[in-house]
Amino acid sequence: MNSDHNVEKKIGLKQSLLETFKGLDTKNKTMVIGGVVLVFGILLSFSGSVNTGNIGETFPQEASVKEQCHFIGEYERSMYRAAVEGASAEDILELMNNDIKDPEEFKHSPAQYFYKIKQSSIRKVDNLVAKVTGEKFQSKSGSEQNEKIDYRGKRLESECLAGFNRSK
Repeated sequence: MNSDHNVEKKIGLKQSLLETFKGLDTKNKTMVIGGVVLVFGILLSFSGSVNTGNIGETFPQEASVKEQCHFIGEYERSMYRAAVEGASAEDILELMNNDIKDPEEFKHSPAQYFYKIKQSSIRKVDNLVAKVTGEKFQSKSGSEQNEKIDYRGKRLESECLAGFNRSK
C-alpha cells in the first residue's frame, strides 16, 4: 500500500513538472533544456574520464586474507591513479568517506591495517594530489608513473600479506 502511494506521488510530481514546463515560454524552455544538457554533460565528462577504481567500495571483511591484502594494494593504486587522471582531493575524499570505520574496532587483522592506512590517507589526500600533479611526478613518462604507483600498491599488499597471512 505504501509503495502504491509513493508511485502515485511520483506520477503526480512528473505531471506537475510537465505542466509547469509546458507553461513556460520558448526562451525559458530553451534555458531549462540547455541547463539540463549542461549538467548531464558535466557529469558524463567527469565520470567518463577519471577511473576511481575501488576507492568508493567497502572493505571486503569476509574475504580471504589474500583478497583483503590485494584490496588494500588496489586501493592505494586507485587513489594515485584517480589523482593522476584529474580527480581533485575533494572528489577522492568524497569516495573515501563511503566506508569509514574506527581501526580499533578490529583486532590484529587486514581490516585494522586498512582503516589505519585510510585514516592517514584521508589526512594526506591534499598532499597526494599535489604530489602527482606536481612538476616532478608529471615530468616522468607514463610508464614511470605507473611503476611508481604499482610499487606503492605492491608494497602495501606485501606488508599486509607478511603481517596477516599466517593469522588465518
